[in-house]
Amino acid sequence: MKTKKILRPTPKKPRGKEAAFTHEAQFAAFIMTRQILIADGSTQTRIGLSKLLRSLGARAENIFLAANYEAAVGAIHSRRPELIICDYRLGAENGLKLIHHQKRQFLDDNANLFILVTAEAGEAAIAEAAEEEIDSYILKPFTITGFKEHLIGAALAKLNPDPYRQCLQQAKLRLAEGQAKPAAVLLEGALKLSPTPSLAHYYLAQALLLENHFEKAEASFRKGLSYNPAHYRCLTGLFDLLIERKMRKEAYAVGQQLINAFPLTPSRLEDLITLAMQNELFRDTSRFFQLHQEMDYRTPSLTQCMSAALLVSAKHFLEDQKKEAAILFFENAITAAARSGRSHEMLEKTILTLLEYGELGLADRFLGHFPLDHRHRPEFLRAEFMILNESASLDKILTQGRNLLKKGVHDPAIYEILVKRALQAKLKRAAETMAYEAATLWPDNKARFLKLIEEI
Repeated sequence: MKTKKILRPTPKKPRGKEAAFTHEAQFAAFIMTRQILIADGSTQTRIGLSKLLRSLGARAENIFLAANYEAAVGAIHSRRPELIICDYRLGAENGLKLIHHQKRQFLDDNANLFILVTAEAGEAAIAEAAEEEIDSYILKPFTITGFKEHLIGAALAKLNPDPYRQCLQQAKLRLAEGQAKPAAVLLEGALKLSPTPSLAHYYLAQALLLENHFEKAEASFRKGLSYNPAHYRCLTGLFDLLIERKMRKEAYAVGQQLINAFPLTPSRLEDLITLAMQNELFRDTSRFFQLHQEMDYRTPSLTQCMSAALLVSAKHFLEDQKKEAAILFFENAITAAARSGRSHEMLEKTILTLLEYGELGLADRFLGHFPLDHRHRPEFLRAEFMILNESASLDKILTQGRNLLKKGVHDPAIYEILVKRALQAKLKRAAETMAYEAATLWPDNKARFLKLIEEI
């Protein structure tokens, strides 16, 4: 006996008002428990968006309003918002920089949303290029109804990705497992699902890199950039690859594209500074110095790299007889070092460099940059003694040097000067005593110190 087949009606896809109601219900479930940050300089915009979100299911106690960049950064670290809506311009700061703060709070950002509000087409183009960094953007002026539709659409696109995004998600899982070939197959398929598959080319390049196909990976990054020349992921991927392959000029050119379009992370800026030095583009460090000073977060490594690059650039200008430029770069090096509380160290290095190039007057001028409450520090005392050694009498040099040793300011250069000056004053026993003392303090330099007195 045949079993009668039961025909079930195919569920109808919701349309019109029914679809809108379904989408709002989905969004309400998504937003109900999430922490939210609205960062915008306009009070009216902040209040209007807050009211809209509450009407869509957000809880009032979960919404934080920030009128400026500093307040927004503080909220990200204290409240860890999963949804951020921010203006592209927050005073003098770029709202895009908030992305890096949000990403540091979450290992998995699949359930997070970052919506950027832009005021002009140029800003919108940058937002579009930051694919997968931000989830969506909307141009001003907008209506509350228009923003509502846009916001719900962005959230649902993340919750219910289209075939292209689904393919990318599956490929990312394969890449995370180290399965390069299955990921590449998925990504080749994804290329056919979008008219501008820049992100697919980015992940395809990652799959190729797992197989050490460097030239093919570079070609994939560049193909992604052919669809969008400022695509953030493709630019950063290409930049890192060119650095790894020691293609420094090419990497620097890509870095310039990054710097012109997006806020830089400390590590990216450090890479660019290093490349500028390797390419001997000393004047460019002036621009990087400005970016360094404007950053709200700097690593000690970046600050050290920045101040060192400025010092090297200053030496270059001294060698080229461009004294005014050298002075500016020395001053910038000291200012940069001050960000990590090490201006006294950079002041000493500046003075020693100026003495090395015979600039005694400038060295004395920079000695005056030491604050009065820093003039007991070894850096000041050493620098002052080095200037004294170039300008004072033999007796004064020896007296000042001995006083430094009594104060516990021990330095190989001071000992070397004192040994030489003692020999010059025919104080052979004193010279021998100081040479043997230095050899004991710095055994690695023993031969150097003993050589000073070998002719006695």
